[in-house]
Amino acid sequence: MAGDRHFRRWFAVAAGIACALVVLLLWLWPRAPAPAEPVVAGSDGRASGTPPRPAAGAVPAAPVATAPAAPASSGREASTPLLQQLAGVHAIASQVEVSTRLQQNADLAAKTVERYCEQARAFREHPPFTGQERRRDAGLFLAPLVDWYTGPGPAPGGIPQRIGRLHLPESLTARVRAAGERWPSVLSRADAAGLDFGWMREALGYDFWSLTSAGPIAEQAGNADLFYVIPEYSLLLRWSKLRYVAALSGGDLAEAKAEVDHLALLVHTSGGSIADDIAARMLGLATTAGLVQGAGLDAAAIQELRELGLAGSAYFWPGVPPEVMRRAVGCAPSPCASMVDAALMRQSLGGFSPEQTDAEFWSLAERSGCDGALLAAIRTARPQGSIEARSMVNARDPLPLERFFRP
Repeated sequence: MAGDRHFRRWFAVAAGIACALVVLLLWLWPRAPAPAEPVVAGSDGRASGTPPRPAAGAVPAAPVATAPAAPASSGREASTPLLQQLAGVHAIASQVEVSTRLQQNADLAAKTVERYCEQARAFREHPPFTGQERRRDAGLFLAPLVDWYTGPGPAPGGIPQRIGRLHLPESLTARVRAAGERWPSVLSRADAAGLDFGWMREALGYDFWSLTSAGPIAEQAGNADLFYVIPEYSLLLRWSKLRYVAALSGGDLAEAKAEVDHLALLVHTSGGSIADDIAARMLGLATTAGLVQGAGLDAAAIQELRELGLAGSAYFWPGVPPEVMRRAVGCAPSPCASMVDAALMRQSLGGFSPEQTDAEFWSLAERSGCDGALLAAIRTARPQGSIEARSMVNARDPLPLERFFRP
């Protein structure tokens, strides 16, 4: 059965490549020039016979710059059709590449899922994030506090497009960044002076954080490009460091750790590998800085958790067999983060997969206990963010599982 399915997948890929080659040959085959049509001036003085508008829903061809009128011997008239043909060739070749890479990932996922589960076993047996009830949503509380990237538009200097009430002065942000891992000794009480950490105590009253309940994702009502619309989680990491700096002089280190650890849990529940990575770093701040002993994540564990998370989403990518997804959801350290990332991939590139497993994926997602509202927002959003998704299956770079299991 598995052998038949493997053969059908690769047969579909081979057939797609063959069809693409035939289309390319027909497209590039020399054509006899069409007889010139007489140009009739319209009532407004412009030449009639302009091309018809594309049908509704059709994807327009890439715009091609037109050159000023020139003698026929200059060859400019031939350049525009040639550029259009080359753009079409590139588009077809890109689709074939994506389809091939998705199939390669599906095959690799089936071969490595047991090895992945074994490497992730320690985190599944002793999960770093605990107490994940979903009763009190922090969305309305945190949305106006944090900075947000609201779309693919320009963000000069990396500053988010929407500034929240927790936004730190650029001079302080620069000092925290420059301190790096030496932040406990470089930053001083003066850096934390004047900052109100009361909001961290208030955050203890919430269990999870849904990005869809308040903020740009909710406001854009299904039109948010979720590859871009995201809180600037690093802001909360900087606040966490400053909270510890204040605690070192204020003598309330235990309270600070409880607040930072709970904030890390809220970030973790918001979904996605970016949030998960920041949450793990927040959770390990006290340990990696030597503020406490025998608690939290050390630097090696944070790095391992990051690598497992980046690889984990590949087990839910388009085309991965249902039995592999079911196995992975039971052993991934952060299955919800992996499924959110994979949902974005499916929404952007799922149509290129040689074998469709969307129904099985969404059925699994509905039973996962993850943020159903966020997954639904991804599922119903218009397909966007294809540049980011395609970058993950670029033939020049290793796939996530190739990178994770390389010698």
